Order: sequence, then C-alpha cells, then structure tokens
Amino acid sequence: MSPREIRYKEYAERLSEAMEDKGVKSHQRASTIALWCSRETKNPEFARRWLRGCNLPREADQVTLAERLNVSLDWLKFGSD
Repeated sequence: MSPREIRYKEYAERLSEAMEDKGVKSHQRASTIALWCSRETKNPEFARRWLRGCNLPREADQVTLAERLNVSLDWLKFGSD
C-alpha cells in the first residue's frame, strides 16, 4: 500500500469512528455526509468513496465534517489534536 492509500484508509477509519460516536448507523453514513457537504459533493457516492478510503473530501467539506461530528479538523485529517 502506498503512503497515500494508507492515509486515505486511516482517514476513513476516523470518519467512520466519529460517525459511530455521533450515533449515525453505518447504512446512513453516506447519505448523512452528503446532506452536510457542499453542493458539489452532495452525491452520496462521494461520501461512500471517503468512507471506503478511496478519496479524501475537499478541505471545505473536511471542515464541515469536523464541525458536524464535533471533532477537531487535525484529528480527522491526521489522527492528532
């Protein structure tokens, strides 16, 4: 696995963990994220890719996710506060 792939997978794990802590069931995560994010990324398929560790959200969407999930942006992006 490349460093980028590892980073994407780790991001996906933290995103899923924060969603679980927020009480969002696994089958609702992609649609919930799509509701929260920018107009360009409202399609749940984008969120599914983020949750699978295939891609990362745009910076603005990462900020929104961190705020909605009540976690720090640094934790979401890097696993640290």
